[in-house]
Amino acid sequence: MPASSPLQPIRQDFGGKGFVCEEFCGVEFNLMGLRDTLNWCANINVNEKFCYLVTPNVDHMVRLNKQPEVFLPLYKPAKLRVCDSRILQALAKSSGFELPLCPGSDLTAELFENVISKDEAVNIIGGDEEVISALKCRYGLTNINHYQPPMGLRDKPDEVNKAAQFIAKHKARYTFLCVGSPQQEMIAKAALDLGNCTGLGLCVGASLDFLTGKAKRAPKFMQKL
Repeated sequence: MPASSPLQPIRQDFGGKGFVCEEFCGVEFNLMGLRDTLNWCANINVNEKFCYLVTPNVDHMVRLNKQPEVFLPLYKPAKLRVCDSRILQALAKSSGFELPLCPGSDLTAELFENVISKDEAVNIIGGDEEVISALKCRYGLTNINHYQPPMGLRDKPDEVNKAAQFIAKHKARYTFLCVGSPQQEMIAKAALDLGNCTGLGLCVGASLDFLTGKAKRAPKFMQKL
């Protein structure tokens, strides 16, 4: 890597493991793929102080660089920042380092299929009743706490705070934030600032729509292309 490169590895300690971070396009990405991220998430305790995870893709990064004053204060406090995009992964490689891939949709599917038990509390902010019903049916979930904020959330700080208060009121190991970016990160940051929330917030966009079949992901070969 050239000496003039702005990419500087930074070590942080998560759960006793040293995961390297690399700054790319203004964001410090944790160099964690799907398996490492899933294992870290699986060890979260329902009583732990709230933290959150973000999954930047190309669209997020473009908007972040256009409006850093909006996005950076939401991304920096995140406990983990993992790469959701094969395009970002390829761009990082052209810049001289390997950026592991951790699609938010795959992480969400793995959590529901292999980590979350059917009777444990799960918070979902966003999605509609069709999605919630499909999740209950598919995984036999009995304890979903669902909150649907109004449209235009980005310009309604009071509504962002209401969503954060919902997290505080409903104690759960996982809160899935599915209202798009930067709205979901705004709620996560507000929950962090409250100081009385617990568990892990996952900013995973349309992942539940994909998981329940409401929206279709590209076929695997197209994703790789």
